[in-house]
Amino acid sequence: MSLKPDMKRKNVATSAVASALSAPPALVSAPLAPGKKLQVLHGLLDEVSQLHNSLLDLTTRLHADDQAGASAARRSLLRMLVDQGAQTVPDLARKRDVSRQFIQVEVNALLAEGLVEYLDNPAHKRSRLVRITPRGFALYKTLRLREEPISHWLAEGFSKSELRQTLDLIARIRQLVDGYAPAAEPETK
Repeated sequence: MSLKPDMKRKNVATSAVASALSAPPALVSAPLAPGKKLQVLHGLLDEVSQLHNSLLDLTTRLHADDQAGASAARRSLLRMLVDQGAQTVPDLARKRDVSRQFIQVEVNALLAEGLVEYLDNPAHKRSRLVRITPRGFALYKTLRLREEPISHWLAEGFSKSELRQTLDLIARIRQLVDGYAPAAEPETK
């Protein structure tokens, strides 16, 4: 499937459902007022969430013709294994902040396709390492090459410093969120 960078295509059914399920106008917050730090933060977080969903939709459409490894979860696992090397299923689950069982199902599917393999883990008798195979790496490279024109198209709209500042800000926010521990609630009697 070939998607052009001028992709303005909207899924009308999805848009209609989203409109029908959206909050009533009275419950929607007022437009952002300048200087309202929390409103700006909430707007940023909403945009990041919407961007995540848009990217998932885009890559799902882009890779719709692939049979093996095309789901977002499987592509993510392949990317993690390429970037970070062999890991255990529990390690992959922790890094993705999902259940071990979810990752196990995805790894089993990748194993069945010959895209990953198990290795003995010298650090643990029962928790084997998952490693990408040459076939899995070839698929990963194919998927990345298919995404590259879109990446170039997106990059044209921003300066390198804008992208760096945005990356740094989002990384700082993620680190803060990952490190957040709510205060203990006072006991009631």
